[in-house]
Amino acid sequence: HLMQNLINLSIIFSFKNEENNIPELLDRTIKTCLRCIDEGLISNYEIIFIDDDSDDNSFKILKEYRKKNSLINIFRTTRSFGGEECVRFALKESKGDLIVYLDSDLQDPPELIFDMVQTKLKKNADVIYTKRLSRAGESKIKLLITWLGYRFLSLISTYPLLKDVGDYTLLTKRVAKDIIESRERLPYTRGMVQYLSYPSEVINYHRQARSDG
Repeated sequence: HLMQNLINLSIIFSFKNEENNIPELLDRTIKTCLRCIDEGLISNYEIIFIDDDSDDNSFKILKEYRKKNSLINIFRTTRSFGGEECVRFALKESKGDLIVYLDSDLQDPPELIFDMVQTKLKKNADVIYTKRLSRAGESKIKLLITWLGYRFLSLISTYPLLKDVGDYTLLTKRVAKDIIESRERLPYTRGMVQYLSYPSEVINYHRQARSDG
């Protein structure tokens, strides 16, 4: 068992209209959290959903799950603010010592959270990035645009940017605190985390095709 202190884990999902993905997403995420507890990596967890003004049944479905599991927290925006603002709000609300945020479309496997937490504890890093070795279900045009986008950002950036590293990331509380206290008006969370340059590790994975929608 790696756990030397009581470690709480927060998992953040910012989403809009994911009613068909939520049941599987929650099932897999909770199983991963319980595995982390069973293996002694964490003592407890919370799952935070930020509903960015969905107009489907996502919020209703989540409220039903919340009745069965009090470790699920749900927030709903008054209008659509976008993923970056929602993640920043969720970072403020999170109580975990470790915080993971990822998309809700199941392209990023929740099971990888176990490896991220394990790597953080073994390597004592403040940030665990995930690097996509492949991206299933995406057209060649989109892959080209993404490839060019990463390289363009790297060229104009004043600090090195990791290529093919997405938003699926684990942070310690002190990294999250720096992001929350920053004065960025339109935060680019991925870039801010890399700019802060805390000790980090990278995990490779193959991104799946979007589950639904």
